[in-house]
Amino acid sequence: MVKNRLLGTSLLVVIALVGPSSSVANAANAVGKTCTQLGKISKSTFGDQLVCEKSGKKLIWKKKIAPPLPVVIDLSRTSSLSPGNLFSEVSKCKIADASYSRDVSLGFPRPVGIAASKSTYKALVIPVSFLDAPFTDYDLEYLKENVAEVNQYYKLQSLEKIQISFTYPEKSKWVTFSDQRSDHGLATKIFLESKQSLVSEVLAKTDSDLRVTEYDFLLVQTAIWADSGWGMAFPTSSFSTPSGQVKSTVFLAGFSAGQWFVIAHEIGHALFAFEDLYSYAATKDRTFAFSGTKNWDLMSNAGGFYLGLFSWQRFLTGWIQDSQVACLSNTGNYQIYLAPLDLVANVQKSLQIPLEPGVILVAESRKTSKYDSRVGIGGTLVYVVNTQINSGSEPITVIGFLAKGQTATYKNVEITSLDSNSTGELVSVKIN
Repeated sequence: MVKNRLLGTSLLVVIALVGPSSSVANAANAVGKTCTQLGKISKSTFGDQLVCEKSGKKLIWKKKIAPPLPVVIDLSRTSSLSPGNLFSEVSKCKIADASYSRDVSLGFPRPVGIAASKSTYKALVIPVSFLDAPFTDYDLEYLKENVAEVNQYYKLQSLEKIQISFTYPEKSKWVTFSDQRSDHGLATKIFLESKQSLVSEVLAKTDSDLRVTEYDFLLVQTAIWADSGWGMAFPTSSFSTPSGQVKSTVFLAGFSAGQWFVIAHEIGHALFAFEDLYSYAATKDRTFAFSGTKNWDLMSNAGGFYLGLFSWQRFLTGWIQDSQVACLSNTGNYQIYLAPLDLVANVQKSLQIPLEPGVILVAESRKTSKYDSRVGIGGTLVYVVNTQINSGSEPITVIGFLAKGQTATYKNVEITSLDSNSTGELVSVKIN
């Protein structure tokens, strides 16, 4: 009994010591009470955030006040915007392609044989093996991971209007050659060398049960190897197979096999008839030359940083609709609002000014996004689409990327950024 009484006394002493000490500590963390470290952050007994600040010669706790959030002006509500009745009919901005190209085009109407805009496109994958380069489970898994990124890319670029469904046949239906890849010209890369005859040979060996006519395009792919690579598309070339005629084909081999941005680039040709915006005048150590577009579009470089598609490309596909285009063909002064290009909303996104047959000046709002990761706070991108220039000869030239207050001039047109924020761009346009 004595031991228990002593234990109880000890507990009372501990409680007596802890209780007052805790109260003093809490009382110190209150507005107006003294503190010891300038700038220290703490909380009061009521949960308010406090900061230790100087008051006269003393340091005291003051309630920390969060700075007010900056007010973002919605530029689409600018009172001085030019009314829509000053715009021209959008048909005047649907310029025809002035160059000759059977498969791809930068103008209207779209090439014959290109599928009309759909919500879902179907692709059939054809794995190809050679004696010294068998297509393995690793190649298949790598491809599946990357086509998921391809699907995400086109979902965002189409403003959530499309998706691409990929089908993979069972192994027994893969195409296998009994000789080596070098026997089919796949040992040494020759820039711009067509592999159409090889693709024809591959497709002739496909299984008769594949029903290729049910698909919008075929993705023919070899295993991955490091010493050479190809990525090419055949948008409207018809290949014969045991199960019917192929509508469109993408071919990937070697170090290009499975790369999502290469697949996406070639699909741009195969499904949407996009032109190559880079220059074919390339050197051995520089596959792509893109001084014109400055690499602002996936079609100007399959491996660059700026991978978002121009608003002009999205207009060609119908992802940007007529109602989202400000078409200006008359002389005068205008104020135009442009919403961020990747914004999923039916708002104005593309300023277009036709200059001469086959040539049009375009402006759009680019903001930092997954596929425009180097644009900083964003701005107004201004460029010229010249369909008189062939695919592979840089038919699009960037004139400038404008921050607030900057101006781009091209021939008789002057475009100035009046304001720029997260809601888009406000630009003035002067057409002489």
